[in-house]
Amino acid sequence: MNMVNGLGSNIVNQLNAYQPKKREADKTEHTKKSEAPISMQKNKSVSESHIQEGVELSDGAKKLLDELKEKYGNMDFFVSNYSSDEEAEDILSRGTKEYSVLIDPETLEKMAADEETKSKYMGIIDESTGKLDEMKEQLEESGQKVDSIGIKIDAEGTVQFFAKIREQNEKYQKQVADDKEAAKAEEAKAEKRKEREEAMEKLREGPGINPYGKKEPPYEKTTTVYADSVEELLEKIKNVDWSQIEATPVKGYGQKIDFTV
Repeated sequence: MNMVNGLGSNIVNQLNAYQPKKREADKTEHTKKSEAPISMQKNKSVSESHIQEGVELSDGAKKLLDELKEKYGNMDFFVSNYSSDEEAEDILSRGTKEYSVLIDPETLEKMAADEETKSKYMGIIDESTGKLDEMKEQLEESGQKVDSIGIKIDAEGTVQFFAKIREQNEKYQKQVADDKEAAKAEEAKAEKRKEREEAMEKLREGPGINPYGKKEPPYEKTTTVYADSVEELLEKIKNVDWSQIEATPVKGYGQKIDFTV
């Protein structure tokens, strides 16, 4: 009997020890969920119109989104409560069409409830589309890389235009490729073996070593520009000071060594 009681006591003690761990695990999981970034969902009634999880739209607002999607087939529409330009930029970067439009739910509901408000903002989109087309064409002709362009409308109804642009030193990337091809054609196997050993030695020295000499490795810089009009947006893009923007290595670029010798 004492043995049975002792066994029962051990089980109770183990269960009591388990409960705090379970509560702590549940708390940790809750914290992770609360710290998660804004996530978007695709509402079945407004396909291709992305709505932030937790945002409940009226039937009128959903119908308006369908209308916007149908009228502006080259635009991705996002509906979200965002609190900063960084959040807005993250949402807008998910667009897969020519332009992206971010609308605060409150403004969308006002558009759905009032025909005059709806006409106002749709008029802005209509007028801006042609200007954005012209701006994009000018930027592409000048060689400026454009990741995304579009419009955001906040809870107060303030309209801003944005463009995420990129700079790359493509000239150097081409030069690196040409240099490597020339080296392969001119150098004998013995020279290649020597070059491989030297490159390996440089790699052992740590990051930042470039086996191709003094030339800088391929890089890219990105920045998002906001403005109150398309004209101002174009002017700001032209005047971006790339020297003040941090460069990051181009993805997929690495130091390759010929091990076939």
